[in-house]
Amino acid sequence: ITISFEGKEYECQTVYKNENDDIAVIKLKDTTFVSNPINISTKKYEVGNNVVALGYPLASAMGKELKMSVGIINSNKGFQDDERYFQFSAPVDPGNSGGPVLDKSGNLIGLITSKYNTGTNVGYALKLNSILQNITGVVNFKKSATSETFSNSSIYIKNKSSIVLIKSYSLWK
Repeated sequence: ITISFEGKEYECQTVYKNENDDIAVIKLKDTTFVSNPINISTKKYEVGNNVVALGYPLASAMGKELKMSVGIINSNKGFQDDERYFQFSAPVDPGNSGGPVLDKSGNLIGLITSKYNTGTNVGYALKLNSILQNITGVVNFKKSATSETFSNSSIYIKNKSSIVLIKSYSLWK
């Protein structure tokens, strides 16, 4: 597994994978790599709450700069009422998968998994609570309190140095 961050390539190793949810936790082999941490939130969000999606959609055509789209939570359930996911309206394309969905304070609340192709701006994200149930003990988290609300541009800037582009992977072979 290789990631790209600020023009440099870094080798990683898989420390956890879940084929059913199509997620993995990876760890950089380079111990000198420094990045800003991303805050997380496990609270329940309401339909209509604002969200921001970050990722690298269509990177081969649109470039390798981190992209941001905004929307709202449309439903607290995913495709066919799957409780592990929520539906949101921020546009997503190939390359957004695995990217974060953030609340208005820049906290991670889910990971983008898919979009509904025949709908307009219908994306799905795996809820952070669903992810945490499976990776407890694999990843250590530090508690911090944040109640600050950011503008969309400050969310992008704050998290830009926390989100990497996965260049190559082979987790399921």
